[in-house]
Amino acid sequence: MQLAIVLPVLNEASLIEAALLRLKELRARGARVIVVDGGSQDDTVARAAPHADRTIVAPRGRSWQMNAGARADEAATADVLLFLHADTQLPVEADRRFREFLATEGIDRDDIGEDRNCNGQAVGSRRKNQCP
Repeated sequence: MQLAIVLPVLNEASLIEAALLRLKELRARGARVIVVDGGSQDDTVARAAPHADRTIVAPRGRSWQMNAGARADEAATADVLLFLHADTQLPVEADRRFREFLATEGIDRDDIGEDRNCNGQAVGSRRKNQCP
C-alpha cells in the first residue's frame, strides 16, 4: 500500500521542520510527503524542502493547496492520500494502521479506482460499488 501525505501550509516556518521530522519513519517505509505552500511570507518552503519528497507553491487557500498536492506526481500512484495539518501528529505506525483497516474492510488495491454505479455510470468516489 502506497501512502502519500499532503501538508497544506502557510507561514509555518516555526514548526514545519519538526512536523516533517515526525514523518521520517513513514518516509523510510515508502510514504511520500508533499508540502504545498500557499505563499508564505517566512521561510517555510526553505525549511520544508530537505524533509519532503516534494515542495510545491500554489495559490493560497486550503482547497487550492490540497488539489495541487493531490495532483503531484508523488501522489498519483498512492493508494491512500492523507491531508495533514502541520500541527497534527500521526502515530509512527499510521501506514500499518491504514493497511490493517483496508484489509479489515475487505478493500484491496483492485477496489480503488474510478467509481461507477451498477449501470456503469461514473459517480465520482474512488471506491467501487459492490453491485449485486
